[in-house]
Order: sequence, then structure tokens, then C-alpha cells
Amino acid sequence: MRPDGAEQAVDSQRRFAKNLRKPPIAEPALKFHLPEPVLRVRVTEAEVRVDLAARTLTWTRDGQVVLETPVAVGAPDTPTPAGAFYVTDLLDNADDAGAYGPYALGLSAHSDTLSEFAGGDGQIGLHGTDAPWSIGQDVSHGCVRVPNEVVTQLATNLRLGTPVTIA
Repeated sequence: MRPDGAEQAVDSQRRFAKNLRKPPIAEPALKFHLPEPVLRVRVTEAEVRVDLAARTLTWTRDGQVVLETPVAVGAPDTPTPAGAFYVTDLLDNADDAGAYGPYALGLSAHSDTLSEFAGGDGQIGLHGTDAPWSIGQDVSHGCVRVPNEVVTQLATNLRLGTPVTIA
């Protein structure tokens, strides 16, 4: 016969080992309620593609070309990043004749070379310009510049979340 302390230790070890073999107890699922207007899923028929080599932007809706235009893209030291992005912001600029034209559409893209620009975090935009001669050139800090009349069309027709592919 074992002394009491030893027997209790063996019993504790058996209980511990037995519990190790048990499957973990699942935590109850958290339940929450989102009011109807908070979450809305939409299918977008619009898409924007920027061809860096050709320096063109093509806007399609339901697979049909709505508009194609030449653009300015990033300079060699501040290239426009390639990838699959989407429209995150729409800014109505106070000065239509300003550097960014009448509108700017913020994209989910960020510069690969600039961590900040003009007080922001290096976010890439699609915007108008006060330098129409720059269209068709690689002269920007990474943004995609379009003619002002084109950015007006895009700003009034594209929704937040519209896919933008830059390649």
C-alpha cells in the first residue's frame, strides 16, 4: 500500500492524463446582430483597367468599353504600382483648375517608393490635372492622371469599391 500523498499524486496524474485525451470543449459561438443598413453587398458591373506600357485607361461596364483615354503614369523614380485594387474614396476638389483637377478617386493602392506624399500616406489616386500636356507621359509621383473631362465622367459614374486593375 502507498502512503496517502503518493496515492493522491497518482490519482491526479490519471485525471490529468484522462482530460488530455478528451476533445476540447467548443466555445459557444458569439452571436451579434447588424442592423440592415450597415452591411450591403453589391455586384459591380464596372471595371477600370490601366495599361502602364500603353499609358491608357479603359473603363468597361458589363464587359463593354464605355471609355478609353490616354493617361499619365508614374515617373521612373516613382512608378505607378501594378496590381488589383479598388476605388476607396471620391474627392470633389474645391478648385477645378487645381493640380488634381475637379475630382480625385482614391485607390487601395499605395506607392512602392513613397511612404508619404503631400501630407498623406502615399496612397495612389486617379485624378485630373492642371497640366494637360503631361497626359501620355510617365511624369507623376505614382498616381494616374486623366484629362479633367474624363475624371468628371469617372467620378459621377463609378461607385466606391469599383475594381481597378493596373498592369
